[in-house]
Amino acid sequence: MSRCVELESPAPETPQSSLLLRAAMLVPLWAAVAIYVLILIRAMPGRAAKWDYSIYYSSALAMREGMNPYTADLTPLAHSLGFELDRINHATDPPTFVMCFVPLTLLAPRPGFYVWTAINALAFLIALVLLFRWTPGLGRDAALAIAALTILFPPVADHLVWGQNKMLVLLMFVLMLRWMERGREAAAGLILAFATLLRVFPLLLIGYLLLMKRWRAVAYTILGLAVGGLVTVVLVGIDRSFSFLLAPGYLTQQWAQALPSNIAVGPSVLRTFWYFFGVPLGTTLQRASMVTSLVVGLALLAFTVKATIARPSSDDPDGRAFILWIITAILISPTSWFYYLVLLTIPMVRLSAAVANDRSSRRALWAGVAAYALAWLYFTAVDMRSPELALHPNTLVWRLGASPVGLLAYLSLYWFAIDPARGKVVCASENRYRE
Repeated sequence: MSRCVELESPAPETPQSSLLLRAAMLVPLWAAVAIYVLILIRAMPGRAAKWDYSIYYSSALAMREGMNPYTADLTPLAHSLGFELDRINHATDPPTFVMCFVPLTLLAPRPGFYVWTAINALAFLIALVLLFRWTPGLGRDAALAIAALTILFPPVADHLVWGQNKMLVLLMFVLMLRWMERGREAAAGLILAFATLLRVFPLLLIGYLLLMKRWRAVAYTILGLAVGGLVTVVLVGIDRSFSFLLAPGYLTQQWAQALPSNIAVGPSVLRTFWYFFGVPLGTTLQRASMVTSLVVGLALLAFTVKATIARPSSDDPDGRAFILWIITAILISPTSWFYYLVLLTIPMVRLSAAVANDRSSRRALWAGVAAYALAWLYFTAVDMRSPELALHPNTLVWRLGASPVGLLAYLSLYWFAIDPARGKVVCASENRYRE
């Protein structure tokens, strides 16, 4: 990946235009952020005993007490802690993640929840600050506006409400992108390995490294996976480590595939078949849905590969292909949820900077805007009304769910990846212009 990207110098703002911009945009936006954050803070105490934090804590405590959280029924342990588990009564996360969560079980459940939420919120804010610091071509007012819109992006609130962990992955991806831009291949490979050990789905990004011929990063990714995997096996045990292979079965049951927030290609296609043909599907239709899912997933991967190999192996301005691989990894995973889209924080900043400096087509921008708007439509019309809509599951809005948001985001990032860059050249590592 090139350390330099092409852009035009942003037009200087007059004091009057800057004042008007702040009055018309920044003040209402940041007022909305303040209200949004206050609503979230008020809602958080009620989430301390619920998914997904309750699953993480119960799984880690079971591991700490010598149990196998992938095979043992965690319900009695969870109930003794005041947690709700319901259908997910086994660990579903990689053993490295469960192992890393163990220190939080030294705290009581509720304080542990607040610490966990603070860790994720801090990771998100650090990632956002670093992105703006390392993304040239945005003026202060534009950066403040985009930052507000990013914080208001519905998957951010969804992530915090569910006590999820993808904000940590976001920070790792931001660091990985930066280190690749600066030629720090070893660090980039090692952090990809760590992200993979924690969440698995980032492993697909090794395809990006291979196609971009970043052999040193590939080597360090493999080394990191080997060493990290070995450390996990030593500390967790062989039996418990390999019991993680049972986890995908827990998350690909029919009830999980039916949820509208599941944006992965497989469940999205299956829900579409259910809408048109009813539940359950016959043998022929079930096979047809599986084949369709495979074809759609392979098609997305093929387009991603095509966009990547179309670039010189040393050139990826703005991390365009890298970002495309992230959304591809999300969509073709067996299970992905609406809050995974918090990872779109990276393209929201990078695409905005490119469009502001006339280095990307309007189609990429407007597809991204449509995805953002559709995310809010899903969040307010479906997610916030899920108890009522669940009573009538075979409706189009329920079956489609958040899937169109992910597909529109993919389209936007595909166009962003294949659009040519023009203008002056800026070295992102030094944040300075050169002719």
